[in-house]
Amino acid sequence: MKIEALSPKQVADLLGVSTQAVHKWVASGLLQAWRTPGGHRRITKASVDQLLCERDQQLMDSNPERRAVSVLVVDDDLRMHAVFQKHLHSWDMNLDVVTAKSGMDGFVQVAKKRPDLIITDLIMPDLDGFHMIQKLKDDPELRSIHIIVSTVLQTEEISRRGTLPDDVLVFQKPISFPKLKTVILGIISTIRTTSSSGINH
Repeated sequence: MKIEALSPKQVADLLGVSTQAVHKWVASGLLQAWRTPGGHRRITKASVDQLLCERDQQLMDSNPERRAVSVLVVDDDLRMHAVFQKHLHSWDMNLDVVTAKSGMDGFVQVAKKRPDLIITDLIMPDLDGFHMIQKLKDDPELRSIHIIVSTVLQTEEISRRGTLPDDVLVFQKPISFPKLKTVILGIISTIRTTSSSGINH
């Protein structure tokens, strides 16, 4: 199989660096290369593509305007996981969606990677949404996470079972996804603005 290859100058032009930098990357093993029978160095396009991919990922991680916004969906109904995944991924918002099947499982996911936004049901086994939200709000490191409740409970029933913090938004099931999209767009704007200002949200 023929291996696609580029000259050092072609790689330098592609990456926007000097040919000296390209030679250093070859010497360090960052780029894969060989010499032709005529003594000319050739660099595999696959290793160049890999370097470009890694550089783009670094830019995304360091740039709040491009960084993926992490969303944790907590619901004991696994069908809702699929519904949320389908809609959230269809909105082209650069969302990283993770799911959990209970409040306790949600805490495990929060410990693994602090999400920017949590969308949670209220009535769940192990640890319900009311107690999970209260535990998050009691923790100074976690209380600023944006939270949206997705529930079949009506306002009166929510009040009877336990109040929710004022900054928690409530959506009644079945979810109006167009409305949810608008709300999440606003939350993302807040997250990006806060990140750009260097303030922990």
